[in-house]
Amino acid sequence: MSTDVTDLPNGLGGNSTTALGPDTAALRVLLVEDCQEHQRDACKLLCRWGIKPAVVSNGVRAVKLYREQEFDIVLMDIAMPIMDGLEATMLIRRDEFKCPVHRHCPIIAYTSGWTMDDKMLWQKIGIDDVLIKPTQPEQMAACLTRWCGRPR
Repeated sequence: MSTDVTDLPNGLGGNSTTALGPDTAALRVLLVEDCQEHQRDACKLLCRWGIKPAVVSNGVRAVKLYREQEFDIVLMDIAMPIMDGLEATMLIRRDEFKCPVHRHCPIIAYTSGWTMDDKMLWQKIGIDDVLIKPTQPEQMAACLTRWCGRPR
């Protein structure tokens, strides 16, 4: 089940400044994160730019939602229960391969730590980049700009 950012506690669904550009709110972001604290932190950052991400807590839900909706970017936690981020990424990439009409969607490892060996393995699986938690606003903005270009 996905959650809209407005369902999260502490009023994180409010509007704020749009530092990334006027159309930032149109970005479709899938946040896959099992830890509620990290969900809140990421949503708080995204809400600064008017982005209301779809939020799921495991890879099974991420793959299901990805098959039902289009996203501009996926922020994928690596270590999660039920299905981890690596398996979910492999399934998403397999779906993209099977259906060439489905465009490549950037999948960003949203993780607390990694090594260069991890990053090399993750790239082979289909992870495009790494974003470290806790994430600073500048890092999140740079990631969105790098992978989504000028937001629609």
